Amino acid sequence: MKKLLMVMGLISMGMSEPILQFYCGATMAKSMRVLSDKFETQENVKVNIIKGGSGKLYKRILLKKDADLFLPGSDAYIKQDTNNLFSHKRLIGYNKPVLLVQKGNPKNIKSLDDFENPKIRIVLGAKNSGSVGKITKKILTTFKGEDFYEKIYNKALKAPTSIEIIQALKDNKADVSINWKAAVYMDDNENYVDYENIPYIAPKRPLYLVVVKYSQHPKLAKKFVDFIFKNKKYLKSKGF
Repeated sequence: MKKLLMVMGLISMGMSEPILQFYCGATMAKSMRVLSDKFETQENVKVNIIKGGSGKLYKRILLKKDADLFLPGSDAYIKQDTNNLFSHKRLIGYNKPVLLVQKGNPKNIKSLDDFENPKIRIVLGAKNSGSVGKITKKILTTFKGEDFYEKIYNKALKAPTSIEIIQALKDNKADVSINWKAAVYMDDNENYVDYENIPYIAPKRPLYLVVVKYSQHPKLAKKFVDFIFKNKKYLKSKGF
C-alpha cells in the first residue's frame, strides 16, 4: 500500500503544471494578469506575476536567476542590458508619459512650467526604482536642464512605481505628476485623475516582452510571448 501511494505521488508530481515566473513592470501587471489567465487555461500552465519597478525587477532577475519572462516599462532595460539576459522578444505596445492631474484639473495645470508654482504639490517617480522615474528625469532635464530637474525632484513627494504615484493623487497628497498614460485605465483611476499630453519632449516608449535566459521553460515562455503579441489590440484598449 505504501509503495502504491509513493508511485501515485510521483505520478502526481510529474503531472503538475509548469510555472512561468513573469517579472512585470507595475503599470502593465493588471492587463498582463487578464491575458495570463487566458493563457493558463489554454496551456494548462501557471503564470506567476511578480510586479514592481522595472529597475528593481532587473536587479532581482540577476540575483534570483529564476525568471522566465520580463516586461519592463521602458525598452531602455532591454537596450542597455550588458548581461545578455534576454532572447526572444516582441513589441507588444507603448508606454506614453503624460501629466496626471486631479480629476477636473482644479489647479488648471497645463504644462511643465506649472511645476515651478510653489502652490502645486508634485509627486514624482523615484530616480532608480522604475521606468517612470527614468523617463521623468529625461523629460524634465530635456525641458530646462539638470538643475531644473533636481530642483523639482528635491521638493516633490517620491514614489517607487506608477501605482504609488497615482495613489498619491487619489489620496489628495499631490496635484500633478508625470506618469504613464496606461495608469489612468487601471482599476477605478479614471474617476480620480485626468491627463494632459506633454508635447514634443515626451515620446512614447516601446514595450518589449522578452524571454529570460534563466528560463526553465523556454519553449513555453516563447509561446507566451507570442500569445501576448497576438493580443495587442486588448493592450491598446488599456492605453498601451
